[in-house]
Parts: sequence; structure tokens; C-alpha cells
Amino acid sequence: MEKKSEKSNKKENNNKEDNNKENNYKENNNKENIIINENIIEKNNYTKHNESNDNFYLRYNAGHKGEYGYEFIEFEFTEDGRVRYANNSNYKSENLIRKEVYVNDIILDEVKKIIVNSKIFEQEDKKWPRPNNILGSQELEIIYKKQHIFFSTCKIGTFADIKNSKDPVGLEILYYLVSDLKCFLLTLMNMHFKIKPVFKN
Repeated sequence: MEKKSEKSNKKENNNKEDNNKENNYKENNNKENIIINENIIEKNNYTKHNESNDNFYLRYNAGHKGEYGYEFIEFEFTEDGRVRYANNSNYKSENLIRKEVYVNDIILDEVKKIIVNSKIFEQEDKKWPRPNNILGSQELEIIYKKQHIFFSTCKIGTFADIKNSKDPVGLEILYYLVSDLKCFLLTLMNMHFKIKPVFKN
């Protein structure tokens, strides 16, 4: 009788485990469906928001594959104030740097001013040199109000490369805009992540 009871207990336990697995599987599927639905809702909301005049998004990426592997820098500004920054360099076994902060409308307005004053929306990248394996690539995407641009070209080595290009004016505007954005971003990150704030007596 004891052996039978042990067997029946084992069967019960196995059945419980199977039921638990089934329930977990269903829960996970439900979660996945919820996530998918949420993503669809977010995309739909984003599409609707694109029609508004306050839409804003900026992303810049530059990278190349060289002696130390693939190295890149990327940053992103979104209209909700999120700023993301990533820098990957394998020189001297450096690790990937990732930072993310949220900023207010004052900061975003300054970024928008830099973009508008640069006149980047008046440019085209048709005559710009294409990305290649030697110089690498850089991409700039900006959505502001009802304007949307996406530029792709190789990394600029020297200022002489700009002057000797087929579109020196456009590449010069891109060069100075990216330089201003990098300077603004790195200053912002350094101020935010400063471990010991400086106080004046």
C-alpha cells in the first residue's frame, strides 16, 4: 500500500508541475501579446504625433572598423527629453560607455536652435561621398515639426576633404553641426555625471 501511495503522490506532483508549466507558458504568452499590443499602440500614437508640429527626434551615429575592431559613437535626443549616448572604443581595452539622462524643454529648445541655425534642412546628401570600409560611415537623422532628413556619408578625415568634395558647402554645414551637437552633449553629460560638484566659496 505504501508503494502505491508513493506512486500516486509522484503522479500528483508531476501533474502539478505540468499544470504549473502550462500556466506559466500561458502567462508568458499573454505578457508577450500585451507587449506586442503596447508596441502597436505606441507606434500608432507615434504616427499620429508625427502629424503634430511639436515632433522632434535626433540621432547621430559614426563608426569605422580598424586596428582595434569596430568603434563607434552614437547619441540620440527624443521629444520626451530622453538623451542617450554610447561610445565604443577598444583602444587600450576600453569598455563600451553607455549613458542616459532626461532633460527638460529648455535643453531641447537649445538643441533645436542649433539645428535650425545650421540650415541643415536645406541640404542634400546626393553629392556626398558614400560610406566605405576605409573611412567608415556617419549617419544623421532629424525629425523636427514636419521636416524629416536622413543623411549618410563617410566620416570626414580632414577639412581638406570637405573643400575637395563635390558639395563643400553641405559637408561643411554637416561638419559644424555635428561638432556643435557633440560639444553640447558631452558638456551636458559631464555636468550630469560629475561625482564631486564644484561649489564656490
